[in-house]
Amino acid sequence: SHYKDNLLNPVACCLIAFRLVSGRRTNSEASSLMWSMVREDRIILKETKTSKHSTPLTFFLSDKAKEILGIIRREKLQRYQWTANDKDWFRNRWVFEHYDKRSDYVFPSRDFGRKIWNKKTGSTPYLVDVRATWKKLLSMSGIDRWLKPYATRHSLASYILNNGGNINQVMKVLGVSMATAMRYAKLAPGSELEILNKIG
Repeated sequence: SHYKDNLLNPVACCLIAFRLVSGRRTNSEASSLMWSMVREDRIILKETKTSKHSTPLTFFLSDKAKEILGIIRREKLQRYQWTANDKDWFRNRWVFEHYDKRSDYVFPSRDFGRKIWNKKTGSTPYLVDVRATWKKLLSMSGIDRWLKPYATRHSLASYILNNGGNINQVMKVLGVSMATAMRYAKLAPGSELEILNKIG
């Protein structure tokens, strides 16, 4: 297994991939995503960082985002034999009993309810911190400098604009105001010549 061989958390990898293809924010929109918020081709968030008056917001999902959620759904159907002595790092991370809070979340935390560091007990049923996995993925991709996981959101906005999208699409995808969306409107070097040639 690629994940086992590289000691990668598969839940964190799926969360990072989902953020790259959906542009969702880390904790408030992606990590805490519940299955009850997922529809066939969209997610409905009760509240986001920039929403007003607690109005639910709908975000459509790309084919790749739907594929990631489909993989997780199939994985949840698997029943792995697990015992307390099982040291397999890559045992199923999505299957929990129906009464376990983690079964409600798309990206559950394996640390919920168990002792972690400093004798503390994990209290969040969904995965919050993906920095360790993110750092490994950057290194495996040949990226030597540190980037915040939030860079996934910036990357998606840049991809939209550099592949023929417009600022209104960035606003819709990210769920931000025009002023915020304009921050991403940096042209890639040579892109102005490319558009002029297309027009020509």
